[in-house]
Amino acid sequence: MKYSKQNPILIVGQGLAGTLLAWQLIRQGQEVMVVDREDAVTSSKVAGGIVTPITGKRLVKTWRLDEFYPFAKEFYRWVETQTSSELYFEKPIQRLFKDPDEQSEFDHRIKEPGFARYVLNRGVPDNHGLLADKGGFVMPGAYLDMNRFLKASRKFLSETDAYQNGEVKPEAIEILTGGIRWQGSLFSQLVFCEGWTKNPNPFFDWVPFKPAKGEVLEITCSGLSEDRIINRGGFIAPLGDGKFRSGSTYEWQQLDNQPTESGRNQICEKICSMTDLPFEITDHQAAVRPVIGGSKALLGRHPGEERLAYFNGLGSKGVLNGPFLSATLADHLIKGSPIEECVDVRKNL
Repeated sequence: MKYSKQNPILIVGQGLAGTLLAWQLIRQGQEVMVVDREDAVTSSKVAGGIVTPITGKRLVKTWRLDEFYPFAKEFYRWVETQTSSELYFEKPIQRLFKDPDEQSEFDHRIKEPGFARYVLNRGVPDNHGLLADKGGFVMPGAYLDMNRFLKASRKFLSETDAYQNGEVKPEAIEILTGGIRWQGSLFSQLVFCEGWTKNPNPFFDWVPFKPAKGEVLEITCSGLSEDRIINRGGFIAPLGDGKFRSGSTYEWQQLDNQPTESGRNQICEKICSMTDLPFEITDHQAAVRPVIGGSKALLGRHPGEERLAYFNGLGSKGVLNGPFLSATLADHLIKGSPIEECVDVRKNL
């Protein structure tokens, strides 16, 4: 059956990137059609979904935090109203220091302009169940229930005739003067949001992928507070009802979706470095992250085919920076607004 809406944009992939872009286009009144293979395991479905303002051993503010953080919150709250779902949960993050060097780094960073606004408390106000002998600090944070977000978005798209299960193969695309034809339907533009695949997309095969496999565990842990996210070289995030998600790992050689014993052991070590409470593993998942060289997403139009576009590589910070970047791409596709060079896919040829 042919697609009947006017000038729809075809989005290939309903992971985090494709879903964010669909919402931004819909918000501006643009018709879309999202096509997804509905793979059981994807990096978006396995992702922790955590928004962490201050990260790493050097305790740096996440890239463009002051801009991305409020933008993301407003966007997810809007999606919640559209789907009548709770999706975005604001939770403080208790960062536990690994060693005295991190404490010294914190003492240095706290003096920098704009840093203290992301520190709610110094120290560890509630250390019940935590291994907090080296101290820490509390920062604002949040997590997006990724599976709920993807399912709620798919339901909305399906109910508005803007979603279908399928696979858009590059060889099945016909580029015309007036648009893109696929399966007998005409679309104004097409955006690839496929994540990482073993077979590179021939239209964007120059994108410098550095994919990394990541593993996560779901656990139950009686007595551990569900009012906060815990972070020390890994994370423990509450899911409700005594359940938590914990991770994660990075593996650059074995690029598949198979959980491993070594990954399980690494995450267990991370958990045991944060809490001395007993826990039970209830699930173990793995997927390949679509990491791009430079660890920043790339987006924009194909340099030779203006009707083809790209949005990929959100990585571990995607829940935070994805809303802003997807809005940037939506503005570019609809209004021709410029894309910053640092994230423009055409600048990475």
